[in-house]
Amino acid sequence: MINIRSFRDFLRLFFIFKNVFKVTAIVTFIVIVLGAFLLPSKYESNARLLVKPGRENSTLPIEVSNRQTLFSPSTQRDPVVDEEKLLTGQLIISKVADYYLTMSDDYQPESSWESFKLSLKKNAEGVKEALRNVFVFLHILEEKPVVDRLAERLEKNFSVDHESGSAVMEVSFKWGSPAAAEKILNQWIIFYQEERTRSLSRNSLQSFYEGEMQLADKNISDIKNELQKHYKDINSVGAKESLENITDQMNRLTDLKVEKSNEIAGLKTVIKSSEEEMKKQPLEILSEREISLNPTQLDLKLKLNALKDEHSRALRVYLPKAPQVLQIEQSIVDVEMLINKENTRLERSQNRVHNPILSSLQDSIVTDRLRLSKLSSEISDINNKIDELIESRSNVLTSEPVINRLLMQLGTAERSYELYSDNLEKARIDKALDDNLISNIAVIEPAKAKLSRVFPKT
Repeated sequence: MINIRSFRDFLRLFFIFKNVFKVTAIVTFIVIVLGAFLLPSKYESNARLLVKPGRENSTLPIEVSNRQTLFSPSTQRDPVVDEEKLLTGQLIISKVADYYLTMSDDYQPESSWESFKLSLKKNAEGVKEALRNVFVFLHILEEKPVVDRLAERLEKNFSVDHESGSAVMEVSFKWGSPAAAEKILNQWIIFYQEERTRSLSRNSLQSFYEGEMQLADKNISDIKNELQKHYKDINSVGAKESLENITDQMNRLTDLKVEKSNEIAGLKTVIKSSEEEMKKQPLEILSEREISLNPTQLDLKLKLNALKDEHSRALRVYLPKAPQVLQIEQSIVDVEMLINKENTRLERSQNRVHNPILSSLQDSIVTDRLRLSKLSSEISDINNKIDELIESRSNVLTSEPVINRLLMQLGTAERSYELYSDNLEKARIDKALDDNLISNIAVIEPAKAKLSRVFPKT
């Protein structure tokens, strides 16, 4: 073990191992020169993408806003991480690999040096492919398509990153040619935007909402037809209105029935009173009679006057107590008694007619009985109408739960149709944006290659 304590010790070692130092320096120089010419150069191309806030930050469909079933966590989520995952997806890398193979087939070198390097590279790749086929044949390596192997190389040379809290993605790609690196990175970003638009497009939402709107429309039509059938059965535009109408009719008919019944009771009382009055009335009444003075009484009065004259003459001749005078006085008393027994006037003749009160009572009874018969018929009709209304009300009460259920279903279906219609319009707008590749990803710095190589270092 040699200890180097000073520069003199280092010089001493240099002169001791001078030949070794020379050989080492020459070999190192040769390796550097060969590496500069033989090692594949790598050039870097960079781009920057800005993730603007918008609807594409979330992978959830837009209908979640209408039916909240998920709750966002309390911690903030970085949406740029999802964009990085999409940018490095295998489908995009495979498309870039296919694009590179197509570009390689159409590539024409611009100088003889590039032609030499391209031929040398192809020969080296041919040898490498032959050795790989041998290893695959010996089952040391697995068989893998050229596109997949190229995709792995592309993925190793591709990197994307962003600063914490920043919405700018810094994209970098390294390749053997600056022009190729720039083209590949540009195409990589294009494939990313197309694939992102396709995967996050709302085409399925539009067809979904259109289908659901058709189903909701059919459901609404079926419910309305069923409601119309029930309304036709109850002969109304609604169960509540029908019940109110039936109840109102029943109340009016009941009041009318009570009124008719009271009138019938009154008519029966009037008929009974009229019949009792008829029994008291005579069949005939005196309408006209002829009356004159009683001739017998007149004769007796004449005789009485004669007796009074005779009594006066007798008093002139006889004493008041004389028999002749007493006899005349007795005769006067007898005649006066006879006069008092006789009527002053006598009915000579009379006309008798049918009792008009009895006729009036009979006519009134007939009229009241006709009215009573009519009222009884009306009450019978009212009872039949009430029975029909009771049956109709029973039918309405039977149909009311079904109608109410159908009305609730109709309201729900109409609200669903309105919601689907609103969301369909949103989905159409989203599809129009997707069709025009309008998204919230903006290329703020397009892919641009650096002319200085990053490997090997100059």
